[in-house]
Amino acid sequence: MTIASALRRGVVAAVAALCVPAAAASAAPPVTLERTADQVVLANGFVRATFDLRHPQLAALQADFQGNGNYGANLSAGIALARNDGAEHSSAAGAAGGLAVNVLEQGPGAARVQIDGVVDDVNSPLVTSTWTLALGSGSRTLDLAVDAHAVRAAQVRSVRLAYALTPTSVYGFFDRGATQRIASDAPYFASADHLQRFYALGGGGAVDVTAAGQRQTALVSRPSAPASGLEQVMAGSYPRLDAWDAGGWAQAGAVNVGAGDAWHLSARITPNNYDFPAGAVPDGANMRFDDLRAMLTAVYGTAAGMLDTYQLPGEAAPSLAAPTRWYGDGRNFYDPDTWLIDTALLYSGDPYLEQQARTLIEKSGDAMSASGQIPHHFNGATPTYTALSGATQTGPNIFWISAALQYVKATGDDGWLRAHMPAIERALGFLTDRYDPAVKLVNAPGPLWIDVFVRQNFTADTNAFMVDLLREVADAEALLGDDALAARRRALADDIVTGMNDRLWAGDHYVTQLNPDGTTRDFVDYDANLLAVGFGVAPPDRAQKILARVDAGPCTHGRPTWVSERTYGSGDTYGGNTGDSAVTMGRIGWADAQARRRVGDRSTFEDKILGPVQSDLLARTWLTERYDCAGHATRAPYYYEYPSLVAMLLRETAYGIDVGLQDVVIAPFTRSDFRYHLGSVDVTYSGNGASLTLPGSGIKRYAIHGQRPGATYAITVTGENAQPPASAVAGADGVVRFSAPIGPRTTVTAAPPGSPGAGAGAGAGASGARPDRTAPKVRVSARRRQRARRYIRVAVTCDER
Repeated sequence: MTIASALRRGVVAAVAALCVPAAAASAAPPVTLERTADQVVLANGFVRATFDLRHPQLAALQADFQGNGNYGANLSAGIALARNDGAEHSSAAGAAGGLAVNVLEQGPGAARVQIDGVVDDVNSPLVTSTWTLALGSGSRTLDLAVDAHAVRAAQVRSVRLAYALTPTSVYGFFDRGATQRIASDAPYFASADHLQRFYALGGGGAVDVTAAGQRQTALVSRPSAPASGLEQVMAGSYPRLDAWDAGGWAQAGAVNVGAGDAWHLSARITPNNYDFPAGAVPDGANMRFDDLRAMLTAVYGTAAGMLDTYQLPGEAAPSLAAPTRWYGDGRNFYDPDTWLIDTALLYSGDPYLEQQARTLIEKSGDAMSASGQIPHHFNGATPTYTALSGATQTGPNIFWISAALQYVKATGDDGWLRAHMPAIERALGFLTDRYDPAVKLVNAPGPLWIDVFVRQNFTADTNAFMVDLLREVADAEALLGDDALAARRRALADDIVTGMNDRLWAGDHYVTQLNPDGTTRDFVDYDANLLAVGFGVAPPDRAQKILARVDAGPCTHGRPTWVSERTYGSGDTYGGNTGDSAVTMGRIGWADAQARRRVGDRSTFEDKILGPVQSDLLARTWLTERYDCAGHATRAPYYYEYPSLVAMLLRETAYGIDVGLQDVVIAPFTRSDFRYHLGSVDVTYSGNGASLTLPGSGIKRYAIHGQRPGATYAITVTGENAQPPASAVAGADGVVRFSAPIGPRTTVTAAPPGSPGAGAGAGAGASGARPDRTAPKVRVSARRRQRARRYIRVAVTCDER
């Protein structure tokens, strides 16, 4: 049966029990190898690679991510053997007389071909090489090996395997850090550091490369075609390392190559007909394809490109380098830019990006002032504690703490939490020291996350976010064993809820601010009010009044979400900067999503918040900073915010995957019957149970929503932390609650007895209660179920049973 049909039958463990990866599936398209006098072509439905024998080079790379053989455009302008000795030479100029093709393996499961006699210059060869190309059934990756040696001695400036590619943006993940460029007027970036991964994307495709054997690596980004490239350097040294440079190989010094000098290069090359790198996409069934594509496009196209960690360790910009960055040398804006970037990186499940996110958090944490204030941003390597507007914001401390806890939740790195908890407590103290117990509110020195707005004193935005932040920090304190302090944090959060409802409520919304003299100032801020709904500050009746007023705004959802009902004029902003007064913001869209989830408003979430921006992302790959009232893109190009929003809303809300510090909650809001597998997060879910492999350690409280009320579920735990079988009964709310171990080599399954996966291994311990922050029971319409199933991408097939 197919994955989709198994899910239609509600078999929660169907993926694990019945399916096999595409590479091993009997129905996977066979590998074909076509050889003519002009070319050798390897293809398998996912990849089509053409080697030109007349002009020796890997001349074409085409892909079909779905594996149906509907190949997209050619992503290669030529991968060739190159030499520079003052002039540039290439194997693509012509074939030598000794060129020979030898088929090493040919069958439906795999093909491997060897091409001997590829020389760097047909008229005066210095280097000859043997290329081996290999492709397996069901694989999206072409394996390339190049064995080269010098046939004579000579002085050269370089010998390289040079990739000329068509995608427009270049990304290099080095051990030292990451770098990115679009249309660079300084087209070369050379490094002797170890390259973990290279990819180029944009313009309707991507090429993902893991390369080895080179002494140096050069990335190439050009304003004209071919727009991108990679060079595996065998001999020579680029004249300027570790910076984008315009000199080129003609400026390099000469080096001696001896007769018989030999090199071995290898590369795993994964082309894709969509704008995301496909080299690390897990085998097996995955989420709805448009969601998978959006997630990977957001993370790898935008969030990863914010990293400027090669040049500035631990720092990220708010826009791509295209070729310069919109906000100059401003980096690590935790107001909340870098929190959103960190979260998108962490949701990738990519170990490299997780590590990079950690460096961003540590860099800003290490620059915390003696008072506990987190820098608002860095100018280059210099920390700055006030916003560009001159405002002192609460946001940097709030969002830095949130990012730190997000890192722990995403990776399960409790040891890091224990080591950094003193810094987290100090950063929290900067905020709680401003709490006034008489008013039961925090007295904020400025706005939460829109730096140009004058918001101060007892503000709704800061206080609403403090409620959630205090509860998150309490979870961390309880995890580390300080239950008394955790209780005080939760009590303080409850007091702020009381303070907001007693002091800031104005009939159908919370006012902008309360001043110490008892006067108020009010713009009917959508962000603060949506946060109050989303974080449970507003009781249900007040939440409905708030949303009714927000939804009545003419610009609220041109794209998510408008700033405020009343416009902030020049006298209401720092320096008269009204640029953020009449626009939407992705961060407010995130708050909007929290509110809709709290009240169960699926249609607004899907149709007005996630859906429109996801569609824009899939259509354009890169998005601007803001939208206007009519939903037209405006402001800075190549901006981080809306792509990060899409990644967050898919993971947190649509799929409802919440791996907390003490709790695991699976509560899909607008998706059902899926397998969500990115990195160490692997969740198979249906209305008939769930199977989970997640990062972390110890025992967690699990809550699986959307199950059959009153039904008994077998709880099994297999793998590293296997335990005896147990059972749990779904409550009247359709939530199955239990406690069980967690870990990357541990699988926890909750399924009706007798279904695939149930009782197959060991089980969990006693039931545990979930705090009252859980989402309501999921009910998905038949139409939405059908649509979700239709989009489930069968990247694998299942044997008929």
